[in-house]
Amino acid sequence: MTGLYLRLRLDETPPFTAAAEAGGLVGHPVREALRASPGRVAIGFGLVAAASVTFNTFFVFLPGHLVGTLGVPLERALSGALLGLLVVVVASPVLGGLSDRVGRRPVLLTGTIGLALLTLPAYLLARDGGRAGQVLAYVAVGSP
Repeated sequence: MTGLYLRLRLDETPPFTAAAEAGGLVGHPVREALRASPGRVAIGFGLVAAASVTFNTFFVFLPGHLVGTLGVPLERALSGALLGLLVVVVASPVLGGLSDRVGRRPVLLTGTIGLALLTLPAYLLARDGGRAGQVLAYVAVGSP
């Protein structure tokens, strides 16, 4: 609701207004992006999908799985997830700053490779590694 209010009430930025007046806007920007750069769109989609699937698996699905299937106490499963999320909170601005210094590509590539390599071992560690293993698994997945 807030977004709709802002969208309808705020003026466009001067660069956007200038581009619109100069006829520099396309009618269907999504279609144009898919036509002009399908590979980049696919890579962007893949990066977001990998991060989203991993995040949801570990921080949404895994605590319930640990409690319901493996009998891990709820507070232990949730505290491990909380620690992992705290790592995400700390790592995000740090990695954003690193991305500003070295570029987006190396940071995204390293993070995606890290997730690909760590996801299954981290799950197995969370499942079989006891309290310390669960915390380490969440922290490992929260850091790339």
